[in-house]
Amino acid sequence: MAVSCSQISIVITYFQLCGEDYHWWWRSFVASGGSAFYVFAYSIFYFFTKLDITEVIPIMLYFGYTFLICFTFWTLTDMSAACFLYVFMGLIAGFYAGRIYKTIKGSNWKRTAALTATLYPGIVFSIGFFLNFFIWGKRSSGAVPFTTMLSILVMWLGISFPLVCFGFYFGYRKQPYDQPVRTNQIPRQVPEQQWFLHPVL
Repeated sequence: MAVSCSQISIVITYFQLCGEDYHWWWRSFVASGGSAFYVFAYSIFYFFTKLDITEVIPIMLYFGYTFLICFTFWTLTDMSAACFLYVFMGLIAGFYAGRIYKTIKGSNWKRTAALTATLYPGIVFSIGFFLNFFIWGKRSSGAVPFTTMLSILVMWLGISFPLVCFGFYFGYRKQPYDQPVRTNQIPRQVPEQQWFLHPVL
């Protein structure tokens, strides 16, 4: 599936470049993920021509599961959908981060929410932006355009960051997780390891 979608994207991008249309980067993603729309359209055609379902619940189940399958297919074959999911999954990430932070009895939740939203994405974005400078320096067509980098930055700071903070706030207000066992307050003595049990060996 991945190979077929990649080949379709390559062919469509090639035709766009032959037509002197150099705005190919987003269209190449949509071209591969657009096959999910064909699958969903064919499922509608199959429903009306081959199936004999008249009750409401089976119809809802059919189209519900078909939509989930097509959405998963679209996500796996379309990087723009993956970016969309990554941005909006910040709400879930913030919620569980806030609840875990409350479980470990943290108090500075605002700082932790900001770190949750910026630490890992910031490192990845900085590395990608830094490496892209070298590709720009070589004047390669594989370089990510500056407007695309700017749009990713806007999605991160304008959508993902507020959603992480929003989810963290509600997660921090929830009850903390219950520990399965009680923790002994008195620390136990740890015996010294033998030389042959050293992690280096």
